[in-house]
Amino acid sequence: MNTQDPFSKKKESSKTAISRRQFLKWTAAGTAAATLLGNKVVRATSGRQTTQTLRVVLFGAPDRAKTFEYLGKGFQAANPAINVEFLGVPGAEWDEFFSKVSTMLASGQNIDLIEVGTEGLQLFASKKFIQPLDERIQADKTFWQEYFDDVPPQLVEAMMYDGKLYNMPFLWGPAVIFYNTKLFKQAGVQPPKPDWTKDDFLAAAQAVHKLGDDIYGFGWPNRHWGGLIPWVFVQDSNILKQTQFEGGDWLWKTFYPDNKTAQGRKGGVHWPESMANDPRNIEALQFLQDLTWKEKVAPAPADFGQLANFFSNGKLAMLPAHRFMIGRLIGAGMTRDDYDVVFMPKWTTQRHQFGTSGLAITTNTKLADQAYEMVKHLTRKENMGAYVKGGVHTSPRRSVNNDPEQSKAIGPNNPTIFYDALDKFPGSAPIPAPPPNKDFTATFVKYVGLAMSNELSAKDALENMHKELSVILSKVKK
Repeated sequence: MNTQDPFSKKKESSKTAISRRQFLKWTAAGTAAATLLGNKVVRATSGRQTTQTLRVVLFGAPDRAKTFEYLGKGFQAANPAINVEFLGVPGAEWDEFFSKVSTMLASGQNIDLIEVGTEGLQLFASKKFIQPLDERIQADKTFWQEYFDDVPPQLVEAMMYDGKLYNMPFLWGPAVIFYNTKLFKQAGVQPPKPDWTKDDFLAAAQAVHKLGDDIYGFGWPNRHWGGLIPWVFVQDSNILKQTQFEGGDWLWKTFYPDNKTAQGRKGGVHWPESMANDPRNIEALQFLQDLTWKEKVAPAPADFGQLANFFSNGKLAMLPAHRFMIGRLIGAGMTRDDYDVVFMPKWTTQRHQFGTSGLAITTNTKLADQAYEMVKHLTRKENMGAYVKGGVHTSPRRSVNNDPEQSKAIGPNNPTIFYDALDKFPGSAPIPAPPPNKDFTATFVKYVGLAMSNELSAKDALENMHKELSVILSKVKK
């Protein structure tokens, strides 16, 4: 089952994966965002002649829409008067996808459901492109209690904005460390322990690099999810100050009354101002800069497709990822014994970053009830399990992620690690993503890139980032 992973830039490399040339062709075909529906970027339908059409816009290439069509068969059978179209909108990153979809909505195109990740939740909610689910969830308590019992409160809170719930997590991903067991063994490095430290990490990277000039200890992407931010988090810091919106009491009291992790949560995460120039952040960026320029154990930042290739070909010992990387590595010919997964190394703390995504109901839909039923359908345990099978992603349902059948053939050996990143480190939190997230991401990536190309010092890069982010955030309605 092929799919583009929403938290990564490239498609997985496997025998059944689309080629880079094909992907670029599809991307080019989708740049005219206002006409995407008419151009049939993806038109995965059942072929029935029906009176109403429910249109669902997804982030990704055509194969991904076909996967959702498969998951939607049960809904289609139960609702024969509704024809469902899953439409894929390609984009190198979430911000490109959101830009295209925003144009589609502004032009008046008929869209009923949109896949929205952490990166765009506050953007779409603040612009009132999507509608809150509060009243529907409260009126449907019997159905949703089983879901909330299976999904940690941290993931639900990440889908809230200004006191309201806009999305039910369908996917999520924490940034943990994948390591190449063969390279570790060749370098004489013992498998990392859960409480390993930044110094242990550096020592392992140095030992592996001694195997050859073209063999690196660690590689990472300069992007919003999985780049600098995991290292900022283990420094017990953030790029933006994290506070809380008021509200949300109904959710926590109704569905998580006895859950200690839910205590103190309110109406969603709020990122009101920059703290990019925090000394802990400067130290984190300096560490990554030194891995490349001083220690020479890391190449320049690369996208996940390149990192997966280096890793599977024995040229890279460690990289940050979540469960989506398993499908790529297995597809590239690795076995479950060729890799393993461990927490981010401890620095000041070991808190982890994560992102989530799900389907949000648009404000202007004429099929809100049907769209809501589709949300319910896709969040059922069997559908979530079918989607992530084969290591294509991480499920927000604990029962699905920790199901031995999900990891029996492909690994990892410690499949609970993804949920342990939340359970063992309660401070783990979503990546910062305020309403002007496109501008935030562009500024963040720009200055990290200038530091990694050695054009700016870590301090100067983050001081400049702080100034620009402060201007961007000053324009947000408080």
